[in-house]
Amino acid sequence: MNISIQSWCFRTWSEPDEIIQATKSCGIEYIELGSMYVDPFRDTDYMSIINKFRSSGIEVSGHGVNGLNINQSDNRTWFEFAKAIGLNSLAVSFPKGEEIETALNLEPLCEEFGIKIAIHNHGRKHNLGSPDALDRVFSRTSENIGLCLDTAWMLDSGYDPVEIADKYRDRLHGVHLKDFIFERDGHPEDTIIGEGNLRLEALIKLLRDTGYDEFLTIEYEGDVEDPVPNCKKCVEAIKNILG
Repeated sequence: MNISIQSWCFRTWSEPDEIIQATKSCGIEYIELGSMYVDPFRDTDYMSIINKFRSSGIEVSGHGVNGLNINQSDNRTWFEFAKAIGLNSLAVSFPKGEEIETALNLEPLCEEFGIKIAIHNHGRKHNLGSPDALDRVFSRTSENIGLCLDTAWMLDSGYDPVEIADKYRDRLHGVHLKDFIFERDGHPEDTIIGEGNLRLEALIKLLRDTGYDEFLTIEYEGDVEDPVPNCKKCVEAIKNILG
């Protein structure tokens, strides 16, 4: 398992050079980009942006979270983009009320391009934030449609991410490593991964035992103006367990 980082951690900066330097400062060589930095609908020469990262020693591990729906033309653009930059999966969300229809429409594209869909769960208020909601989609689809497990937002939904990773081991196409502590009113606050409610060591052991071979993508949203110091601590915490 390789460690990556979500570009949203560095959202205070807008230029690729700034993101590249921040990623290197964290001591890692992979980044999951979002549409803030590269978007196939906006950037006609998106490969030049991707190659800027690559030539600087940073490989693009993923892209998301992208809103896919029943628009087949738009969906094809996302798959063509993912194929061109060498991705195995896309981290996505689906519109409320169209979850199953969207998933079914994506199945042929998954087969055509050899790229999987990873639904990003986003907490108790999210239409796909609970296992029950995910089960309704997964019961109608193949393993091409799976999960990008956001550990902190699964905690927010009231579930243990370790148990969820085990439950969906055959559909686990990505992991966003993120950790929350909760205030008395239930409001979540980002913390260094492993210092909150996430059982980090147990999660990594399970992922190893179940043969997970995708990225562990850090998503730390605290300290917006200068996230690098605590992102580095997140990297160190994970590396200490990985060995």
